[in-house]
Amino acid sequence: MATTKTLGKKISAKTHLKGYGALQTRMVALCDAELLGKVLKQGEVVLDLKSYEHFYSGEKLTHGQAVALLKSADNVNAVGEAAVGAAQSAFKFDATKVKRVQGVPHMQIYKL
Repeated sequence: MATTKTLGKKISAKTHLKGYGALQTRMVALCDAELLGKVLKQGEVVLDLKSYEHFYSGEKLTHGQAVALLKSADNVNAVGEAAVGAAQSAFKFDATKVKRVQGVPHMQIYKL
């Protein structure tokens, strides 16, 4: 998924830490920066990057920086070609399984 076209795009990244007793999980939310503030709809599926902009809005990273951050994640939520491309580089999953909303890729990864 990472292409020369998406490698130069900025990715907004925010890390969310959640504690469960002695266990702490690190959730990384990534979104192509230009998608923040948009609402994507396809049938009954709505990906609201306007109301939930705070969930994704954080540090602006390059592809390489995003890949490095993802390696420390327990869970990942990624939206956009560049964000999902970084996740693909970090975790090597089957890109044909990625869901799309209005043509924009969206995926989640959970470590069990």
